[in-house]
Amino acid sequence: IMAELTLQVCVMMLLLAISYKCKHSRVLLFFICIMTFIMIAFSFDSADLENYRRAYDFDIYMGKDPLYFIFQELIHSTGAKFEFFKMLIGTIMTVLFLSSIFRYTEHRELLLSLCLFIPVSNSFATQIRSGLAGCIIILALTYLFANNMKSKIIYLVLVVMASFIHQMSLFYIILIIPVILKDTKRFIYFTRVCIFIVTIFMINAGSIITDFADFISSQSWTNSYLSILVFRMKQMFTGEFKSTLLGFAFNALFHSILYYCAEVSLIQQSKIMRLELPYKEWSKIDLIRGVNCLLLAFIPLYAISFHFVRAFYYAVPFLCASTFNSIYAVRKVRRLNSYGQIRVLLVIGVIIFVYFWGILQEPADTFRLVKSYFEVR
Repeated sequence: IMAELTLQVCVMMLLLAISYKCKHSRVLLFFICIMTFIMIAFSFDSADLENYRRAYDFDIYMGKDPLYFIFQELIHSTGAKFEFFKMLIGTIMTVLFLSSIFRYTEHRELLLSLCLFIPVSNSFATQIRSGLAGCIIILALTYLFANNMKSKIIYLVLVVMASFIHQMSLFYIILIIPVILKDTKRFIYFTRVCIFIVTIFMINAGSIITDFADFISSQSWTNSYLSILVFRMKQMFTGEFKSTLLGFAFNALFHSILYYCAEVSLIQQSKIMRLELPYKEWSKIDLIRGVNCLLLAFIPLYAISFHFVRAFYYAVPFLCASTFNSIYAVRKVRRLNSYGQIRVLLVIGVIIFVYFWGILQEPADTFRLVKSYFEVR
C-alpha cells in the first residue's frame, strides 16, 4: 500500500512540477483532467465512504440534506450497486469542477494540478455530499463576478441548491454582500476588525453556542430543516468534533496564508497596472478583494470545529486562481518573469504541506483510499 501511495504522490508532484514550468500544454491538461476524474470517481473505500456505502445499500435516509437522498433513492431503486452510484456522482462532480476551473483562469494546468492535493484528494474523493456541494459552490463563484443581475440570481440559486446537498454550503450566501455594497474598501477594513473580535469570542464561547442550540430546539415554531441544522451545529461545537487550539491555529494559518497571497497580489496588480486596467477590471479586483476578505469569516468557525475547514476547501481554487491571475497578468504586461515568485511558491508550498499533514493525521484511512484506486471493481 505504501508503494501505491508513493506512486500516486509522485504522479501528482510530477504533474505539478511540469505545470509550473510549462504554462500551456493541451497534452498536460488532458493528463491532469484524467487524473482528476480517476481520483474523484474511482475512490471506493475510506471511513466516510463506508458510511455512504451502508446508507446506500440499505437505502437509509440519515435525516439531512434531502436533495442528496432523493438522488440516492432514485439510483438505488434501479438496483445499481454502490460502485455505480459513486462513479456516477464522481463523474458529475468532475464535469462541474473542470468546467468551473476552465472559467477561473487561463493557467488551468497549474491550478488543476494544485487542486489534486486540495480539494480533489480529500473532499471530492471521500466526502460525497460535501464534495458534490463543493463543486456546485465552485461553479457558483464563476457567476458572482459577472456584471449583471441574472448572474447574481444564478449564484444564489446554486448556493441554495448546494445547501440541500450539504447544509454547510449556506455559508456562501454571505458572499453576495460585497456585490451589493459600493464602498468595498471600508467594508474590507470593517470586516477584518469584526472577524478578529468574533474569533476571540468563539475561542471561549462553546457553552454559549450549545445553550443557544438548546433554546432553538425547544421552540414550537422550529421546523424539521431548522431542527436538523441546529442539531448538527450543536454536534460540531461539542465533544469529538470540537476543535483543539492546535487545530484552530493550523487551519487559521493555512487560510491566512492563502488570503495574504491573494490580497497582496490584487493590490499590487492595481498599483502596477493602474494605467492599463479599465474601470470594469478595477471594480472586479475590488469585488474579489471583498469576497476574499469575507471568506475570513471561516476563521472564527475553525475555533469551534475542525469540520468547517472542509467548507473552506471549496474556496481554495478561487483564492489560488485570484493569486495566479493577478501575478501572471503583471508578468505579461510588464514583462517581469520573476514577479510574484515567492507568493506563487508560498501558495504551492502551503497546500502541499497541508496535504501531507492530512496523511500523517489519518494514515490508515489514506492507505484505504489509495488502495481502492488499484482494485478492480
